[in-house]
Amino acid sequence: MRAPNTNNSNTNTAPRTGSNAIPVAAKDKSTITCYECGVVGHYSNECPKRLAKLAGNTPAPAQQQRRVSTGKKFPNNPNNRNGRLFHMEAEEAQEAPDVVLEKVHKIREYLKTAQSRQKSYADKRRREMTFEVGDFVYLKVSPLKGMQRFQIKGKLAPRYVGPFKVLTAEEKSPIN
Repeated sequence: MRAPNTNNSNTNTAPRTGSNAIPVAAKDKSTITCYECGVVGHYSNECPKRLAKLAGNTPAPAQQQRRVSTGKKFPNNPNNRNGRLFHMEAEEAQEAPDVVLEKVHKIREYLKTAQSRQKSYADKRRREMTFEVGDFVYLKVSPLKGMQRFQIKGKLAPRYVGPFKVLTAEEKSPIN
């Protein structure tokens, strides 16, 4: 066990008592430096710059503002959190509807590209299959919500049943 700190050169901390050392300087704020702004005399939770910044970030009521997505970043905007949105007043949106329409068209274009990309990935996995007499096949069970398939309900129910042997061949008929 340690003896209390009696060294006078280190007067910033109290003697150890088994818990964390409590700074003596906390009572005297003249030696405290704020981590937020670097000014001596207050803690960061009492920082006037931080409090002013928090007060400036209050959003306007929903009737007065519209958010329009852009590809540009506007770092000086206090309402801008991630650089993808900027604040547009309702009057500005009415005066410049072409900006809003342009963004809507761009978003729709991005959605179409994403859908076509997903479709191409799905189409790569699909293929035309032909079976001959004597082949063994599995049949896919169509999942109906709330139905019990083969006495098992939910995600543990079988997706495929079989194997079944192909007995006869039929001609291909166009699917309508």
